[in-house]
Amino acid sequence: MSSRNIGRGDPARPRRDGARRQISLPAKSTPRAKVVAESAGGTMFANLDRDAGRLAASLEQALAEGHADALAPAAVQRLMAAICRAYRAQIDAGQDYLPLAGHTAVAPTDVMVACGALLRAADLGVFELGVWQSFTGR
Repeated sequence: MSSRNIGRGDPARPRRDGARRQISLPAKSTPRAKVVAESAGGTMFANLDRDAGRLAASLEQALAEGHADALAPAAVQRLMAAICRAYRAQIDAGQDYLPLAGHTAVAPTDVMVACGALLRAADLGVFELGVWQSFTGR
């Protein structure tokens, strides 16, 4: 662990941009995605599952062939953000499942790299994750 991470968990410590980070517990409101899907009767998004399956299969094939650059970094960022928001919306709506299937090709190192990067991107530390989990039981 590098010394630059020391004190990152302190919500009162100013960030690089001078702003103070606010820690909040998740809201218990109805997720917007659920409201939109219900109001559209599900037909508006009928092809999302199919398209997601095709994208996942294409990306897996590209990676298996050694094409790590199959998606531009900006596309990975947009997808990661959308997946994070969709997962949280479903969990908040009462679904209870893990984000990865039991038998998946995702290696533990893949998970660690992604989790570490997600925490850095959100300016969070592992300590803050632990505190949040202890409050929410998630």
